Amino acid sequence: MKTNPIEDESGVALVLTVFVISLATILVVEFANTAHFDQRISRHYSESVQGDYILKSGLNFARILLELPKIDPSVNADWLNEPWNAVASSPALPIEGFVGEPRLGIYDEDGKIDINGINGLSAGGNPTGANPGAPGTAGTGQPTDRGLFWKNALKEIFELNGFVRESYKENEFRTRGHIGLDADVQVAAIQDWIDRDTDAYSFPGFTGSGIESSSNQKMFYNRTLRSLSELLLVPGFTRERLERVARFIRVSPRGSGTPRVNVNTAPPEVLQALGLDSAEVSDIVEKRLQFAYTPELVNVLVQGNDQLANRLKTTSNEFSVLAKVEMPASTRWLRAFVAVGGRSTGRRRSTIIRRELY
Repeated sequence: MKTNPIEDESGVALVLTVFVISLATILVVEFANTAHFDQRISRHYSESVQGDYILKSGLNFARILLELPKIDPSVNADWLNEPWNAVASSPALPIEGFVGEPRLGIYDEDGKIDINGINGLSAGGNPTGANPGAPGTAGTGQPTDRGLFWKNALKEIFELNGFVRESYKENEFRTRGHIGLDADVQVAAIQDWIDRDTDAYSFPGFTGSGIESSSNQKMFYNRTLRSLSELLLVPGFTRERLERVARFIRVSPRGSGTPRVNVNTAPPEVLQALGLDSAEVSDIVEKRLQFAYTPELVNVLVQGNDQLANRLKTTSNEFSVLAKVEMPASTRWLRAFVAVGGRSTGRRRSTIIRRELY
């Protein structure tokens, strides 16, 4: 049976036509996707640049607020009724020509417990079994721990936030050792991380004992903490635990020095952890809504308690700034630490210690 050449050519032409149309469709769709993708990249880049400038402007605005003179020149104190604290509750301000919502918050770091303050030991200065005159003995032959006050305060914070011993599955990777520690043991484990020796912390005046001697030595860096997030590397600490206590603790970016807490800005939990009873804490929280505690009022508050008097203050020198800008295609964050110094009635200058953009 003979085939019709005309029919064969028509069939080939039809196939070629379908192929060409399909290829053209694919190319058009691909070009459209590429153009859309390039547009999104361009928009995202544009928003990132805009967002970074707005965040940096927000940081400069925060510095201006922190440098403002005191509302009452006769009061040498930092407290929660100052403009730097009120900005966090303000609505987002519109910026002409910008589509997005910027927010800003300023937080007093001196109202928190500096974790590095628990380290009252020198290298090789574990108090247990210390020799007369050795580090950690104050030259008396009796073991001492200059960080004991802060260890007990930190233990109180951990207990208030439900730190108990709990086990985790190995495949969850929640903490080194896969064990969440009791509050006092967790404090001792942080001491093991901070001090320079390789012994487990132990001291007759503290209930918790460390775990360094019985653990892998690589689990402990044996240096002071450099950021709050570094706690996630300490055995026993988890992200969930850090979220619970982050409002009450800090790591000073300038080094611990002699830790002190601002009574005017400290959360009630911190005041309680420092040794004030619930009635005293309630009284402080209520009164500081109306006025700032001055050094004279603090002296009356802690009369007879020299240990607490040396750990409270009424002014602050370190603040954290958190800024956020939400845009249609992206969200940008800024976190910065600002040191502020000045006279008793006003600020002279502010200095950015560290700045991070996300």
